[in-house]
Amino acid sequence: MIFRHVVIGLDSPGVAKGLSGTGYGAIYDLKTKQIEWHQVSEEKMKQQVKMTNNLKKFQGVFRWYMLAGLIALGGMGSLASFDDTTFFHKISPIIFGLLLYPVFEAWLLHHFRNYPLASTIPPKDVQHRYFVEMERVSVKYNTGGGRANFKTPYLGSMIAFLGIIVFFLPISYHFYLTATSLKWVIIYFSCTVIVVFTVPCMLWNFIFKSFLYRKLISRTNPSRNTEC
Repeated sequence: MIFRHVVIGLDSPGVAKGLSGTGYGAIYDLKTKQIEWHQVSEEKMKQQVKMTNNLKKFQGVFRWYMLAGLIALGGMGSLASFDDTTFFHKISPIIFGLLLYPVFEAWLLHHFRNYPLASTIPPKDVQHRYFVEMERVSVKYNTGGGRANFKTPYLGSMIAFLGIIVFFLPISYHFYLTATSLKWVIIYFSCTVIVVFTVPCMLWNFIFKSFLYRKLISRTNPSRNTEC
């Protein structure tokens, strides 16, 4: 069930910088409060590292090609006239953006469960280190993708969220509402959907999962014996 099972992440150098590389991954069941442990092989982690490095190289080149493509598309003139002021037209990118998030979570859970189940449950100290590291790379210091963005805890996450709410979302939505040709409606619709999608994604990660990390870190602390 979506949102009952929370995917924590995979402890692999191909996922983020600063992980131990044990290959463990966890899914937390909010109803039963049980942790489902998965583990990938060392060969699989090596493949992820190689794929991540290739993706970083591709991203640098792709950004410029994408920018050039948008400029060229804008210079082609209108492919069709578009003028729709209906209520659905105005709210559709918000609806689709919000609906995209549960679809993404369902896909993520399905994808994660394709990883083999761990043959044994990791020791408590390994579990504790896993949750501490996952909190650090995914929320606390925003090191996903291999970059440590800020030394101050949660600063990168807060700046990113404020930038989306205050800057990217209003601008993207404004351009969508004022677009007069079909091609630009499609372009700005897609951009707005993606920006809207990131809002519940960030709230889920930076508020709920941050709270969950704290509980799991406390629960797996070798010096304590608490239940989450």
